[in-house]
Formats: sequence, structure tokens, C-alpha cells
Amino acid sequence: MPVNWSGMTFTWLPRAETMAAPCFHCADIPEPGAAAILSRNESRHAAASRRLRAGDQVVLIDGRGGRARGRIEAISNLGVSVSVSCLERAPPPRPLVAVASALPKGERFRTLLDMLGQLAVAQFIPLECSRSVVRTGASAMTRGRRILLEACKQSGNPWLPELGEPDTPGAVVDAWRRTGMRVLLAHPDAGGATARMGSAGAYGILVGPEGGFTEREVDVMVSRGAAPLSLGGNILRTETVAVALVSAVRLHNGVFDCS
Repeated sequence: MPVNWSGMTFTWLPRAETMAAPCFHCADIPEPGAAAILSRNESRHAAASRRLRAGDQVVLIDGRGGRARGRIEAISNLGVSVSVSCLERAPPPRPLVAVASALPKGERFRTLLDMLGQLAVAQFIPLECSRSVVRTGASAMTRGRRILLEACKQSGNPWLPELGEPDTPGAVVDAWRRTGMRVLLAHPDAGGATARMGSAGAYGILVGPEGGFTEREVDVMVSRGAAPLSLGGNILRTETVAVALVSAVRLHNGVFDCS
């Protein structure tokens, strides 16, 4: 049923038309006609959690743009064997979007990474800020990789985001600017987001902790080439800002189909 909001038409398909075969990660997808053996964790998920059986259709992604369709051939102690019927190589999403953000507390950390994985960001870097509440340890990095992978499987995104090492805001801006990125700094005192977004082949988005960046951090980032922008006067949670800005970049560059 098409719905029109301010000149943009959105169409919702019936649930049956949006259903897709379950998706699993396979680091090395073979060519069509060959069989892929899922890892122990993925095999357990397919056989125990999803209760799939021989003959069921599945989708495989390798995290590097490869996406395949196949059928479960056998389930054994060696793992789930999938006969690959077709394989495609999806190009990386353009423009490339990277996010560096202070980590929110509790389950909001999962929400942040899950949504960014679904939106196919290319990179996520945990920011170590003066006002950060959550510090990034090895366990958080391990959990973060797992969340990103689950988000890709849920959405069918064949490009697994890179999880970068924790770093400071100024260092991240320097690294991104050296690659030619357009760097956007979420800051409530900036002007309108759309007017300042500009056009680029790659964007880096910086999001601070709940208490915001310090004035010193903002000065450093701006002096190194970050462009401040605002999402309005409301005080937004970290994960809300990150997801909103990634979506705004996608819309600004015509990635989302709103025709």
C-alpha cells in the first residue's frame, strides 16, 4: 500500500513478500555447485536455534561483499553442509560511511551497533572522550564484533563493518582526513545538518558521550577539518544521533529510494 508523505512515496509489501531465507555467515563461500560447511556456531544456530532441515533454502554472506543462495544438503557432526546454487559479489555501499562514537551504557551499546550494521556502515570506532562513561575493553570489542555480524545476517548486508581500535576524537579526525573523508561532527550548537553536509564519496561521523564533547575536544576536531552539524534542539541519545546521521547521509546522497 503506497503512502505519500510530503511528496515522497513509500510502499509497504505484505509480510509474505518480505520474508527471506535465513542468512548465515560463511567466511569462504565456494563457487556454485560446490558445498560450504558452516562453522560450529553457525551450524548450531541453523540446526538447533532455527531448526532447519535438509532441503531448506538459506543465504550465505562472507562479510566481504559475497552473497550466495543455497540449500542445506546435510546436517552432521561435521556441521551443516550447504550446496551453493548462485553467488554474487555486491559492491560496497556508496558513499562509504564510517562512525566513531562514545559507547553508550548497557543494552544501548547493542542497539547502536545493531542499527549501524543494518545500515551498512563501513567502519565503527569506539571513541575515548573526556566525558566517556563506558571504557572499551577486550570483552566489549569481542561483543561488538558479534553484534555487527548478527546485524549483517539479520539484514542480509554482505559487508561486515570493520571494528576499529578505540581512539581519541582528534586522532580519528586526522586519520579520516588523510583518506579524503568528509568529516561531520555532531554538535548541538551547529547549524542545520542538511545545509552543512556537502557531497563526498566517503563520510566520517563523530558522536560524543551523553555529556557531550568538551569545548577543547570540539576545538581540536574543528581545527583538524571536522564540520559541526546539528540535528536540532532536542537532547538525543548517542545511538539516536549516530543512526539519524547515517540515515541523513544516505538520504542526502540518494541511496534510499523515496521515489
